[in-house]
Amino acid sequence: MDYKSDLIKPDDQKQDHDDHEERKKPKVGRGKIQLLGMIENDNNRQVTYSKRRSGIFKKAFELSVLCDVKVSVITLSHSATKVYQYVTNGTTTKEMIDHYQRIKGVDVWKNLYEKMQQTLQEHQERNYKLRRQIRQRMGHDLSGLNWSELRDLEDCMQSAVEDIRAKMNHKIRTQTDTSKKKIKSLVDTHLRLVDALVAKCEDAPHGPVYVESIEGGYESDGVGKWGIQPLRLPPPQPPADLSL
Repeated sequence: MDYKSDLIKPDDQKQDHDDHEERKKPKVGRGKIQLLGMIENDNNRQVTYSKRRSGIFKKAFELSVLCDVKVSVITLSHSATKVYQYVTNGTTTKEMIDHYQRIKGVDVWKNLYEKMQQTLQEHQERNYKLRRQIRQRMGHDLSGLNWSELRDLEDCMQSAVEDIRAKMNHKIRTQTDTSKKKIKSLVDTHLRLVDALVAKCEDAPHGPVYVESIEGGYESDGVGKWGIQPLRLPPPQPPADLSL
């Protein structure tokens, strides 16, 4: 006779059965965590970046309020063209960086300052050379030049004079052509007005219209013998040869 089977109660058998069935059921929860990697799709990556950035800024705000600390968060876009930042109210990002430098004993601006100093020195040297060239072209500061440098300066000045002369002649030709067009337009307008006036005088019901002349007396209003002369302008003179 099996005494062990008699000692097991029905409730214990039911509990063992339930435990066995529970072990067979798949566990519900977070699965295997995959390794992080960059999102290949541009749209999905941009959406994820926007959402995660907002979440980080929210957590930074909550940390600042709950723990009474100063928090500064800076994010740069993938192309490094857009900057987003969060900083605790009552402070600035620069103050946070300065405070970090004082505590850590580092200078984050050192490399930038050295680069700016180098750029400033290059600009000063270039400015000095340009000013020296301007003085030399005005006939000053020539004592330190040798024969070759003086020859190069003369050639440069001669080339500049030729360029200026060509530009000036082009400007004169352009203005002359414009003036000729204006004169021709005025002459054509005058002739049209004279023709219209002659036609009006010929069609008058009482004959020609007489007007008082400058010398006194009366003359008929017409062309030639009636006292109206066409507009006569002197022919345009060619511009004088300007030389420097």
